[in-house]
Amino acid sequence: MTTSVVIGQVVAYHVSKAVTSRSPTGKLVVDPVKLAPVCRLGGVTYGRVTELYDLQRPNSKGEYPQAQAQGQGQAQGQGQAQGQGQAQPQGAAA
Repeated sequence: MTTSVVIGQVVAYHVSKAVTSRSPTGKLVVDPVKLAPVCRLGGVTYGRVTELYDLQRPNSKGEYPQAQAQGQGQAQGQGQAQGQGQAQPQGAAA
């Protein structure tokens, strides 16, 4: 069996305008829901991205900010473990 690891840097990419949207600040971003990406898992096995979530990033002191209500229907106290970032599904039903 042979295994290869390829490490590279993306310097440019092209994407259809149909899968883009604007962020709240007006920045052009790729909408992962519209893109509906497919991933190769190995061999002939592929997968689909069916659930998205955000993880909070630690501040410069390594502390995670308190979860802010963002109108995404997350129950209070759900999705955050002690000392870890918060995982919050996007588009979750209330």
